[in-house]
Amino acid sequence: IVSSSIIRKLIREGDVEQASKFMNRLYTISGKVVRGKKLGNTIGFPTINLIPDDNLVLPSKGVYITNAVIDNHIFYSVTNVGENPTFQEKGIKIETYILNFEGNLYGSNVSIRFIKKIRDEKKFNSISELTNQIARDVEYANKYFSSKGIYNKINMC
Repeated sequence: IVSSSIIRKLIREGDVEQASKFMNRLYTISGKVVRGKKLGNTIGFPTINLIPDDNLVLPSKGVYITNAVIDNHIFYSVTNVGENPTFQEKGIKIETYILNFEGNLYGSNVSIRFIKKIRDEKKFNSISELTNQIARDVEYANKYFSSKGIYNKINMC
C-alpha cells in the first residue's frame, strides 16, 4: 500500500528514487531564483539558489542528481540540500549547479526535479577538498546521464 505518509518519509530519508516510483513522477521543488553569497562562483561551480517553503517536505541533507526546468527546457544538474557546513552557514538551502549552463537566472522561476541521491552532506576541512568533491559529484552526474543515453539530447518538458 502506498500512502502520502510513506512518500513523505521516503523523501525525508533522501530516497527520492523510490518516492518518485510511488508518485509516478520525479519529486520536484519549484521556486524563484534568489541571490546567494556567490560562494559557488568563487570555487568554479556557480549555483542557483532556491529558498524552500517552511511547509515543504525536503529531502535529507545531501547531494542529488537533478534536472533543472527553466522555461520548459530541462537541464542536467546537481543539487545540494543543506546548510553548507564547510562555510559554517545555518539554515537549509537548495543550491543547484546546472551542467554546461551559463547565464543569469535571478528572479526566474525554476523547478528542480530530484532523480537520485549521490551522498550525504559533509563538512570538508578545506575549500579545496570541497571543490574536488563537487568535481567528482559533477563527473558522477555526467556519467549517470550519459549511461542513460540522454546526455546529448535536447530536452523539452
